[in-house]
Amino acid sequence: MQSPSQRPKICVVGAGFSGLNAIRHLKDVGDVKCYEQKPLPGGIWRYDEERSKLDSTKLTPENDLFAAHNGTAYDSMYDNLQLFSPFWFMQYKGHEFPRDTQPLFIMQPQFTKYIEEYTEKFGLHTNIQYNTFVLNVRRQAPNTESKWEVTTCPYDNRERKTTELFDYVVVANGHLAVPAVPHFQGQELYDGKIFHCHDFRDPIKQQLFKPDSKVLLVGTSFSGIDLISMLLRNTKHGEIPLKSITVSGNTVYLDKSTDFAHYYKSGKLIMKSARIAELKNDNTVIFDDGSVEQHDVIILCTGYQMSYPFLKEEGLVKLTHKNKYWPLYKRIFCIDDPRLMFIGQHDTGFLEHFIRERQSITIREVIAGKVKLPQWTERWRDLVSSWEKYGFDDSNLQNFYRLSTHDYELQIINEFHSVVPHLTLNKKFLAEIGPVISKCFEHVLKGDWITFYEGSQYIALVKEGYVSDTEEYDF
Repeated sequence: MQSPSQRPKICVVGAGFSGLNAIRHLKDVGDVKCYEQKPLPGGIWRYDEERSKLDSTKLTPENDLFAAHNGTAYDSMYDNLQLFSPFWFMQYKGHEFPRDTQPLFIMQPQFTKYIEEYTEKFGLHTNIQYNTFVLNVRRQAPNTESKWEVTTCPYDNRERKTTELFDYVVVANGHLAVPAVPHFQGQELYDGKIFHCHDFRDPIKQQLFKPDSKVLLVGTSFSGIDLISMLLRNTKHGEIPLKSITVSGNTVYLDKSTDFAHYYKSGKLIMKSARIAELKNDNTVIFDDGSVEQHDVIILCTGYQMSYPFLKEEGLVKLTHKNKYWPLYKRIFCIDDPRLMFIGQHDTGFLEHFIRERQSITIREVIAGKVKLPQWTERWRDLVSSWEKYGFDDSNLQNFYRLSTHDYELQIINEFHSVVPHLTLNKKFLAEIGPVISKCFEHVLKGDWITFYEGSQYIALVKEGYVSDTEEYDF
């Protein structure tokens, strides 16, 4: 066993789902200190109702430290969010949800409670310094032997800075905080409301829509489809009297939706593959196919961008124009200095959380000295080989981290396992959930969220014979 003086000091940035998991695994092999900007664990999953009531137009980087650090006034959680994965896809090793948990797709408050229980069970609070922003992460010297200087400040005082030295830095601050907001020609002339779904909280309390509003929703990924479903549901119940919702973007999958078919027929929901070209007054929207329409509200479901402002000075990793940080070995380790590690750059998959835990375990084994990473040349060669294997280049680099199929999810898990082959992979678990996830992708991509959320028979059947991701398997 290592003596206290021999144990490496590990900094974890963020105590959200990924950060908590990292603390749990890494404190076995080092002295872990995590910095979290919120007063409690959970990261994005902790809905801050009080902050959500603040006027975002009056919160600027100059007068508000949260806005300065995140680039936005508040985080991306909205009221009554329902998770898009069955609850057993979202659980940590060693802390399962009760089998009788309802609904199958739990609500955000249930998931926050689960995270709190996990934090208590594994005693993670003692490793977390809450209400703290990470301002800068840099090496004392430009080599792989020097310590990392991590400079922080309290939530309410950016001038009271503290710097601490670490041997390793694990970045786990998430990727759903800073919205990617496009700007359109003539936007300043547009008379209607235009906002990113990041600012969506409670449409009734926010008074977002007037009666018979025509809404244009831009974007057809998970957040876009989720909002379509929510707005249609509330319109049906009379809570939000919308005239129509037009969806602009890649609608090739949504066109096949059976859940939305009657909305298409009634004209309540309209698919439009054309994109916005220009905005004008009188709520006028001109599309790139030449068509002109009037829309009272435009909701931008255009995704989020990675943001690691505390790494800008060091410059070891760079943000590509396709919004991903690179170069990383095995999508985890900074190639030029693998003591800088990342968890959770992946998105749009159903095994995101399973994958993040495997990243934490892989990092633990490397720090513990159980495995040794290859030299710089080999790390680069491996990255280039991965790009070529999956057909990626800088033009589509975002898809390198996009878990768009279950097969790709499995490939990435096996890629992590190749770093730690001495650990036992739960192949039975992965084999069993494969058909479920494939079905999930099929439903969600088509927009069949009603069928999806009601818990189809295939999900119920698999749940009965579910093989857990338990401690029996160490990877």
